[in-house]
Amino acid sequence: LEKLFFKMLPVRLKTYFFYFIIFFSLLFLYIYNYHNSNYVTNFEMQKIEEDVIKLKNDADIQINKLREEIKNDKKIINQYKEKILELEDEVKKKSKINYENNIVKPIIDKQKNQVIEEKLKSMKKKIKEEQNVLKEPKIINEISSIKSSTKSCKMDIKKLFSSNNNDVQMLNVYETIPFSNIDGGVWRQGWDITYDKKNILFEPKLRVFVVPHSHNDPGWLKTFENYYNDQVDFILSTVTDFIIKNDDMRFIYAEMSFLEKYWDKKNSTEREKIKQLVKDGKIEIVTGGWVMTDEANSHYFAQIMELFEGHEFLKNHFDNYKPKNHWSIDPFGLSPTMAYLLKKSNLTSMAIQRVHYEVKKYLAEKKQLEFNWRQLWDNDEGKTDIFTSLFPFFSYDIPHTCGPDPSICCQFDFLRMLKYGCDWKINPVKIISKNIKERAQLLVDQYRKKSTLFKYNTLLVPLGDDFRYETKEEISIQYDNYKKLFDYINSPEGVKTFNMEVKFGTLKDYFDEVNKKLSKETATILTGDFFTYADHDDHYWSGYYTSRPFYKKLDRLVQHYLRGADLLYSTSIMRYSKNTNLLENYKNKVNYSLLVEGRRYMSLFQHHDGVTGTAKSFVMNDYSGKMLKAIENCFTIIQNSIEFFLKNIKNKKYEINGSENIKNNDVIKLTVNEYMESSDTLPSSYVINQNTSIILYNPLSREVDEIICLKINSYEMRIKNVKEKDQEIRPIIEVTDNHFIFSYSSSNQNRKKNFYELCFKANIGPLDIKIYDLIKKRLPKECFVKINGSDINVKTIDITENYLKDDEGNYIFDIDRVIKNNEGHIDLKFNSVSISINDKTGFLSHINNEIVETSFSKYGVRSPIHSKPGGEVVSGAYLFLPDGPSTKISSDDNSYIILDGNLKKTVIVKGNRQTYLFHKTEIIKDKLYVSVKNEIGIMDLFDFEMAMEIKSEINSEDIFYTDLNGYQVIRRKRFDDKIPLQGNFYPMPSTIYIEDSKKKGKRLSLIGNQPLGCSSLSSGKMEVILDRRLTQDDSRGLASGVLDNVKTRSSFRIILEEIEKEELFNNSPTGFLSKVSQLTNQQMHYQPIILFSNNLLNINNKEILSNNFSPLKESLPCDYHVVGMRAETKKCDYDKRENGGIVYNSENSIGLILQRYAFDCSLTYQKKQKEDKCFESEGKIFNSSLTMMLYIEAFIYYCFIIKLVDSKDRPNFEDLLDAIDECDLLVNFGSLLDFNESISGHDEWHVSYLKFLNLRLDFYYFQHSLELRTYRNLHYDPDGTKKKVAQKKLCRVIDDMDSSIVTLFPNINSGIKNLTNSNTEEYINKLRQEIIKICSTDRKIFNKVVFKRHGDPIVQQKEETEDECVAKVKTIFTSSCNREKELMDFCLTVMFKAGRIIEECYGDVDDVVKRIVEIKRNSPSICYYNNSAFPNCTIMAESINVDGDNSKHFFKNSTYQALKKVTQICEVIFAVHKRNYYTQKQLLMELEEKSTSFFVFLCIFVDLIRFIYKFNHY
Repeated sequence: LEKLFFKMLPVRLKTYFFYFIIFFSLLFLYIYNYHNSNYVTNFEMQKIEEDVIKLKNDADIQINKLREEIKNDKKIINQYKEKILELEDEVKKKSKINYENNIVKPIIDKQKNQVIEEKLKSMKKKIKEEQNVLKEPKIINEISSIKSSTKSCKMDIKKLFSSNNNDVQMLNVYETIPFSNIDGGVWRQGWDITYDKKNILFEPKLRVFVVPHSHNDPGWLKTFENYYNDQVDFILSTVTDFIIKNDDMRFIYAEMSFLEKYWDKKNSTEREKIKQLVKDGKIEIVTGGWVMTDEANSHYFAQIMELFEGHEFLKNHFDNYKPKNHWSIDPFGLSPTMAYLLKKSNLTSMAIQRVHYEVKKYLAEKKQLEFNWRQLWDNDEGKTDIFTSLFPFFSYDIPHTCGPDPSICCQFDFLRMLKYGCDWKINPVKIISKNIKERAQLLVDQYRKKSTLFKYNTLLVPLGDDFRYETKEEISIQYDNYKKLFDYINSPEGVKTFNMEVKFGTLKDYFDEVNKKLSKETATILTGDFFTYADHDDHYWSGYYTSRPFYKKLDRLVQHYLRGADLLYSTSIMRYSKNTNLLENYKNKVNYSLLVEGRRYMSLFQHHDGVTGTAKSFVMNDYSGKMLKAIENCFTIIQNSIEFFLKNIKNKKYEINGSENIKNNDVIKLTVNEYMESSDTLPSSYVINQNTSIILYNPLSREVDEIICLKINSYEMRIKNVKEKDQEIRPIIEVTDNHFIFSYSSSNQNRKKNFYELCFKANIGPLDIKIYDLIKKRLPKECFVKINGSDINVKTIDITENYLKDDEGNYIFDIDRVIKNNEGHIDLKFNSVSISINDKTGFLSHINNEIVETSFSKYGVRSPIHSKPGGEVVSGAYLFLPDGPSTKISSDDNSYIILDGNLKKTVIVKGNRQTYLFHKTEIIKDKLYVSVKNEIGIMDLFDFEMAMEIKSEINSEDIFYTDLNGYQVIRRKRFDDKIPLQGNFYPMPSTIYIEDSKKKGKRLSLIGNQPLGCSSLSSGKMEVILDRRLTQDDSRGLASGVLDNVKTRSSFRIILEEIEKEELFNNSPTGFLSKVSQLTNQQMHYQPIILFSNNLLNINNKEILSNNFSPLKESLPCDYHVVGMRAETKKCDYDKRENGGIVYNSENSIGLILQRYAFDCSLTYQKKQKEDKCFESEGKIFNSSLTMMLYIEAFIYYCFIIKLVDSKDRPNFEDLLDAIDECDLLVNFGSLLDFNESISGHDEWHVSYLKFLNLRLDFYYFQHSLELRTYRNLHYDPDGTKKKVAQKKLCRVIDDMDSSIVTLFPNINSGIKNLTNSNTEEYINKLRQEIIKICSTDRKIFNKVVFKRHGDPIVQQKEETEDECVAKVKTIFTSSCNREKELMDFCLTVMFKAGRIIEECYGDVDDVVKRIVEIKRNSPSICYYNNSAFPNCTIMAESINVDGDNSKHFFKNSTYQALKKVTQICEVIFAVHKRNYYTQKQLLMELEEKSTSFFVFLCIFVDLIRFIYKFNHY
C-alpha cells in the first residue's frame, strides 16, 4: 500500500511545482511591470508580453501532459485497488481466524503496526488535502469494476424527499377518502349546497367573471384539417367580428395549431383584427401551446416542444405576446410535470377540470379547490408553486359550470333554444322583461351556491363547450341574453338584492381579482398528481394509457429523430457561422421548413386525443401519416447535415492536393438505416452491402459504448479497424406461419438471398459522429454465435440449405440443443449480469440468481350490468372495465432458439399463436440490464387486453413507483379495499419499479420507451398492458370501439439492484431512479442514429475530430442531459410562398435546454461492468431537474458551449460554466421565448443582437460553481473580505448587472434604426440621460465583483458623486458631435466604456478622463487602414501615435495596449464604412482576425464593451 500511494504523489507534486513556477513567474512580471512602468519602453513592453505569452503556452503544454499522466495514473490506481481487494478476498478465505470485521488482522507486532497505521493516516490526510486543493470532479464509475458491492453514486438527495407537511398531499387524500360514491342529489357527486340568503347582503360583493370559450380539438371525430375547414375557421372569424362590434364581450383561446392555420388562410386585414383584440385584452391567449396536451402519455420533451412551438408563433406574429394563464379542461388526468413546465415558462395561474369526482368533493368540502400546486421534491421551499383553480363539477360544458344543478344551468345555454335541447327536459327560454327577474334569481342562486366552495369571494364561470361560437346566431343569442341578465344583476336593484357583480371576462381578469385577495391570505399547498381519473361510478379512465400502442411507440420514434435533427441543425449553424459562405451553403442545402413541419406534426400528436389513442380510426391514420412525414423530414435534415460536414472535409483534402472538384465516386450520399413502408407498419432496417461506411451519431452529451447491429447480405463481412473479439455474426430469425425462419429475400423461387446480422462494439463521443467501414472479409469462427434450440432439432427448421452452410459445405454456425442446469433452467451469463430461462417456455425466470419471472396474461371485458348505476358502460378507448382479474395466456406451444454470442446472448420465443407473440430476452456484454422485446398482433381477437407480468420475491407490499412524463417519479399505493382493479392502474410513460419495504433489500425496475398502463396488483409483481382490442364504445363521445389494431412492438429493460435506504425514503411521496436506471432510460430513448453511405468515404475519425463535429471536447457530467437544442424560427411572411407553401428560415441563434438528474444513491451492485467514463458534477441539488433555456446569437456562440466554432479548442464542462459567467447569461427573467431585445447593437452588423430564452428554472449549481471560481480568483485578499463579498453577493450582482444593462439602453435598438431620421443632438442627450442611471449602481459590489471576477487584483476605489460622473459623460459626448451618425453610437460607447473600465480596474480616474478629453481631433495617425487615411475619424484615441514618455505618464502600459487594440477594431469599421467593399459578415471575419478575444466581447455587448479587464487577464 505504501508503494502504491507514494507512487501517485510525485505526479501530483510535479503538477503543483509547475503551477507554482507559472504563478510566481507571472506574479514577478506583474510586480516588475507595476513598479518599473516608467522605465519600460514600448519595445521592451512588447518583448515582455511576448515572453509571457510564450511562457503561458509552454505552461499549457506541460499542464496538459501532466493531466494525461494523472489520468493514466488514475487508471493504474484503480487497477491496483481491484487487485488489493482481490488479495483481501483471498486472505479472507485462507485465514478466517485472522480476519475480523472485514479487516485483515496485522501479523506484525503492535509497535510496528502502530507506526504503519500512523503513516497510512498521514498519507490519507495528504491525499484528502490534495483533492480539496484540486477541486476536480470526482470520477465515479457507473458500475465499479470492483467485485464487492459498491455504491452507484454519491449524490445526497435527502433534501429532495418531501417532508409530507403540505396542506394537501394526494397520496394521503386517497388514504382518507372512502370512495363510497354517495348520491348527492342534483349535484350527484357532491351534496345539497345551501347558504344564508340574508347574510350574503352583509358580506363583500361577490365578483363573477363569465368567460366565453370554445374547446377545439385538433383531431378527434374529424381530422385536424377537416375540423379547421368545417368549424374552426368560422369560430375565429365569428368571434373576432363580434367582439369588434361589442366592446364588452370577451373570449379565450388555447390551440395555437388552429390559430396558425387561421393565420395561413387569412389575409393581413383579418390577421390584424384578431391581433389587435389580443393586444387590447379582449381576447386572451391561454397556455399558448400548440395543442392542449395530454398529461399521462406525453413525454416531457414533447410537452416542452409543443409549448415552445406555440409560444414561438406568438412571439413572431403577436408582438412577443406572452401567455400568463393555463387552460386545461379536457386532458383525462393531470400531472405536476406540466404544472412545473408552465411555472418555469413564467405562467402564473392554471385552470383545470378532469379530476376524480371524489377528490373534487373532498377538496370542495374544505374550500381547497384553489391551491398552490407544488412539486413533490420542492420540500416546502415553495419555489415551484403555481396557483391552480379546479372546476368543482362534472364537466366544462355550460350545464356543469354555472352551479351544482345541471338542470338549471342548462337553461342558460341559450344555443339549446335553437338545437340540442337539454337532457333534463327543461330547455332555455329567451330573456325578456317579463321573466328577467325570475331568470336572474335562478342564475344568481347557482352562482352563489358555487361560490360557497371557494375562499376568495370571486367566481369563475366558463361559458362554452366543444366547438362553440361557430355562427353569428350562436354568439349573438348567448351574448344578448346574458347581457340582459348582467345589466339587471348589476343594476342598483340587482345589487341590493343579490350583492353581486357579473360581467364577461377573461381568465386574466379572474386571476387578477383573486390575486388581490391572495395578497392578504395564504393559499392551500397541494402536492401530488391527479391520476387515475374517474368521472362516474367505477368508470376509471385507465384504458387510454395503452389504447393504440403502435402510435404511442411511433410518437417516441418521432421524438428521437426530431431531437437528433434539431441538435444537428443547431450545432451546424454554430459551426459554420464564422464562415459566411459555408453558413449560406448549409442553409441552402438543408431545408429548414422540413424541420418546422416535423416539429409541428410531433406537437400536434401530443393533443389529448392523439397520443392517447382516443380518436376515430381514420383520424389516427391521419396522425400517423403526419408522424411518418415528420420522421422522413428529420431523416433528410440528419442526412444532409452530416453529408455537408463530410463533404467539407473532402473539399479541404482536394484543396490541399491542388484538385478543384470532387470525383464522381467520392460524392457523398447518406441514408438513415431505418424506414417504414407505411404509417401502420413496423420500422425496418436496410440490408447493407459491403464496401460501405457506417456513420454513427451519438445524440447524448456524454460518451457512449454501444453494441451496434447491422443487417447484411453476406456472412463474410466485418468492420475494419475494430477488434475481432468486439464483433460477431448472428442469424436473423423471424416467425412466419407459426414457424421459425431465417431471414432472406427472394426475387424468384429458384434464388434466395440470405440476411445476417453483424454486431460490433462502438465508442462514440458526446454529440459526435464516428465512421466505421464495412468491408468484405470473413471473421474467425469464434465470432459466429452458437445456435441452441429448445425441444426441437434446429436443423429441421424451415430454412434454406445455404443459409447454415458455406460454399464448402461447412456449417457457418455451431448448432445444438440447449444445455439445462440441475433445476431445469438454461443459464446465460456475462460478468455484468446473468439470467436463467425457463426450459419449458423460454421466458425469463431469474436475474443474478434472484427470481424474476416474465409471463403473459389477458383481461376480458365485463358485460353490461343494467341494474348497477353506470353498469351499462363497458371498456372502450378511454375506460378500462375488465371482467375480473387477469388469466394466464397459455405458453404450452412455445418454442425458442438461443443465440449465444460473445457480445449478446438472445433467447427468441415463438409464443401463443392467437396473439402472434414474438418475444426476445437478451443480455449484452458490460450492461447491467436485461432487454425484453415483444412483438404482438391481436388483430384476430375481440374484447381482449394483453398484459406482460413480471413476478419476483421482493416484498413490496402495496407500494410501487411510476414516473410522470419521463421527468419525475411518484409513489403509488394499491387500494384493493376501496378502489377497483382498474383504478389501481397508472400511466407508465417510461418506468415502473418496486422495492423491498425494509431498509435493506432489492429494487426491480422496468424501463420502457413507449407509454403504457401499468400496476402492481400484488406484492413483488408488476404488470404492463401491451395492447387492447375492443368491440364496443365506452360512451365517452368517440362512438366506436378499438378495432384498428396492427402488429406492435414494445421494448423494455429490466434492472435488479440492491438497496439500502433510510427511513425518510419510505415515508416520502416521491422517488428517484438510480444512476444506472436513469442513464439506461436515457440511452433507451436516444440510441445512436445509424447511417450508411453509398460507398467507402475514406475519411478517418481523426479528421472528424480535428474538424470539430461535436460542440463538446469531452462529456458533460452524467447528471446533466441536453434535453434539446433547437434553432429559432424567423418570422415568416404568410403572403409569400414557394411551391404553394410557406417558407420558414432560421435565425442564427439557438435554444438550449439542460436537465440535471437527481440519482437515488442508496443502490448497490454485486456484478462488475467495464468502467464508464461518467462523472457527476458537484454542487447543491434543488430538484430532480435543473433546466435552463437560452437563446444565443450564433455569431457569439463561442461564449456558449463555448468556442463551439473554434477549431483549436472545444470546451469542457468548466468552459461551459466559465462562458455562461462571461456572457452574463444567468439571467433569471422572462417566460418561454421571452426575448430580451433591450441588449442590442447596430442591427445592420448583426453583432450584438443578444436574446435570452429562459424557462426561469433554478440555477443553483451554476451559481455555486461561479461562487467558488470567483473567490478563488480574487488573489489579493489577505483578510478574506473579498471572498465573503463574492460568495454572498455574486449571484445577486449578476442579476443586478444585467438589470442595469436592461435599464441602461432600453430603446437602443429602435434608436439606432431611426438614427438617420432623428436629430443627432437629441439622440445623444437622450442616450446621456440613460447613461446617468448606471452611475447610481451599487459601485462597491459592481467594482469588486462584476469587473474583478476574472482574476484582477481589487483596488480600493474612491467614491464619485453622481454629478461628477454625469459631468465626465457629458464632456466625452460633447466632444464627439461631429462624428458620422451611423457610427456614433458604436465608437462613443466604446470610448466611454473603455474609460469607465480603466477607471474601475486601475483607479486612475482623473488621468483617464483628462486624457480622453484632451484627445486631438482629426488625428490621421490612428485612422489608417491598408495605408489609407480617413479625415472624418474624429475622436479615436491617439494612443498609437503617443510617444513612450507621454503614454507612461497618463496610462499604465497594459492600458495603453488595450486602447491600442480598441483603435484597431474601430479602424476596421471606419474602413468598411467608407469603402463599403466588405459584406457585413466579411466584416465580422475581419474583426475576428484582428483580435479573436476582443471580438467575443464586441459581439456580446456593443453597448457595454467589457474587454479591457479580459485583455489584462494574464
